[in-house]
Amino acid sequence: MKNKLNRYIGRNVRLEDSTFRRVSDSTDKRYHLENIFVVATVTLGTNKLICYGANCRIAVSLSEVVMV
Repeated sequence: MKNKLNRYIGRNVRLEDSTFRRVSDSTDKRYHLENIFVVATVTLGTNKLICYGANCRIAVSLSEVVMV
């Protein structure tokens, strides 16, 4: 599974609609959050993708992202 997730590192992804709504509701309203993130790394224990947007960092599973 880890090799499969490593293919996403450095790629641009979008979040599924429900996940993006959850993330945008929890972020500071002063910032405009767009639904595009860069996958920076993969966590070892939980197999989550660590994604960075303009103003936030999130950990999501593979099923919550869509390749751009």
